[in-house]
Amino acid sequence: MHVHPVPTSGVVQIKYQLKQPSDFRIVNESGSLILQDQNFHRQKIDLSTYPSGIYYFVFENKEESFVKKVLIEQQPKQPKTNRINICFRSTMITLISGTNREKSLTLKFANIYRQMLLESGATVELLSLDEIPAEILLTDIYEKQQKPEAVELLQEKYFLPAEKFVFIFPEYNGSIPGVLKLLIDSMDPKRSFQDKKASLIGIASGRAGNLRGLDHLAAILHHMKVTVMPYLLPVSRVQGEFGPEGGFSEATERLVRDHIRRTIEM
Repeated sequence: MHVHPVPTSGVVQIKYQLKQPSDFRIVNESGSLILQDQNFHRQKIDLSTYPSGIYYFVFENKEESFVKKVLIEQQPKQPKTNRINICFRSTMITLISGTNREKSLTLKFANIYRQMLLESGATVELLSLDEIPAEILLTDIYEKQQKPEAVELLQEKYFLPAEKFVFIFPEYNGSIPGVLKLLIDSMDPKRSFQDKKASLIGIASGRAGNLRGLDHLAAILHHMKVTVMPYLLPVSRVQGEFGPEGGFSEATERLVRDHIRRTIEM
């Protein structure tokens, strides 16, 4: 007679070679009868509704009897929460506000997104391109061994430790902002991007929602062997998508929460 897995919190498998049908009982530590089957022939028993503790599986017939000790360890139920998701392992996410325009709607959108990410349990670093160093314009950025120190520090803080990226960026002249492309080009592609993951949000003041920019950035990241989440979120007429109390409008908040959930689960 074999019962597995033990300990368990759900279904156990029972393997046996009994010569004739057996009376089967489950008894708890106090000796109370929990379940009885007088003509036992099952191969599985679901214990997911039983409280944690020690139980005894008793098999008896006219010729033989067996007793198996089984430990049930139920996982504590998680309290209900309004959060999007709980991260079981903290994942470093770099959130990039993809324009260097001061006081931009892109940065406003990114700050609200960052707060919602933090509420989900993620570890987040926000990089706003209006704060990147002027050295990003130097030709030395393309040298792997001799990058400007400020660029190296940027890479070490926001790119090397990141496992995922969230890019939030506007449409400039039918594509992504040039400063965002320059930032990407200044990083070491293998160390900073290869085999990592990214999700994208394109925002625009018009109706298109930066669809072209989303496609362009996705293609750039694919080229660097980044896994891009297929759900590319375009936000049209972004100036009207903020709520009166500093958050998003109701419809945009639903979309953003879904985007965050997908990003965390990716």
